[in-house]
Amino acid sequence: MLHFFFWGLFAIILLAGAGMQWSEKLITVSQPAYKKNFMIRLQFAKTRELLKDMIASVTGRGRDALGFNLGLDYAFMIGLYGFIALFSYRVTENHPQEILQSAGATVSFMMLIPWITDIFENYCLARWSFNDNWKGPFVLYYFAVRCKWLVAAVAGAFCLTVFVYNLVKLGKGFNL
Repeated sequence: MLHFFFWGLFAIILLAGAGMQWSEKLITVSQPAYKKNFMIRLQFAKTRELLKDMIASVTGRGRDALGFNLGLDYAFMIGLYGFIALFSYRVTENHPQEILQSAGATVSFMMLIPWITDIFENYCLARWSFNDNWKGPFVLYYFAVRCKWLVAAVAGAFCLTVFVYNLVKLGKGFNL
């Protein structure tokens, strides 16, 4: 059963990621400086004014593409954070060191943090994109984006490290 979820989540990541890449190309931006990696730059905008300026630079049908991209990000986050949680669980569940078993379960549970912060991030981006008068909590948004990336990166590094260790020392990564 976990095999089905594992590969299902992987398929969601690939499909939603491909859709997000495609839709990002459809986002038309009037400022040349914002065109490359628009969504990543949008997430890491350092001030509310920069974020608002970037969103205001999206022209015409680009707003629809931006909304579509944000919608696909919900599917992507379910796939990615679920995948990392399941991967963490699978690489540590039968590990001979009990501390790694506990750490794997903790990392799996911690994936709720980037999932929740990503939901909040997308909510804020959607509100700022489609409501020019919304004065959402930029400082909280700024913190949530960085928290999401930090926790996801640490969890991914942990999973890959234990997986490689299992392959090298134990002869198998996990049983899927």
